[in-house]
Amino acid sequence: MSTFKTIYWPFLKKVIINTLVVIAFAGLTHGKLKIDHPLYGFLGALLITILFTLIRPLLLLTVIITIFSLGLFSLLVRVLLVYSVSYILSPHFEIVSFWTAIGLVITIKLFNFIFKTDERTIIIKTFKMK
Repeated sequence: MSTFKTIYWPFLKKVIINTLVVIAFAGLTHGKLKIDHPLYGFLGALLITILFTLIRPLLLLTVIITIFSLGLFSLLVRVLLVYSVSYILSPHFEIVSFWTAIGLVITIKLFNFIFKTDERTIIIKTFKMK
């Protein structure tokens, strides 16, 4: 249970959140993000989550470029990853414009930040102990 809670649960939680965000974003953009079936929304969110997880250590190596570009380099890399997912699932999961990809990446990052509660509970517990 401990291994599941520490390793698998955060990844599974990100996949669920990203799936809901991708499907909702497809419904809100009125055809700028085309998904044929919610299953392809899940597959797209799964690929996005896997690629974001794999690319994160590489983004830490390019921290100087990210600082000088005020975070735009990291955003651009993530947008390119979303475009690559769109290319892989091409007929069923398509992103029409660059701005739609930027909106999707920002929305995914925002919702992942909101629902990332593990670190906040640790901070709250340390203040309660004092």
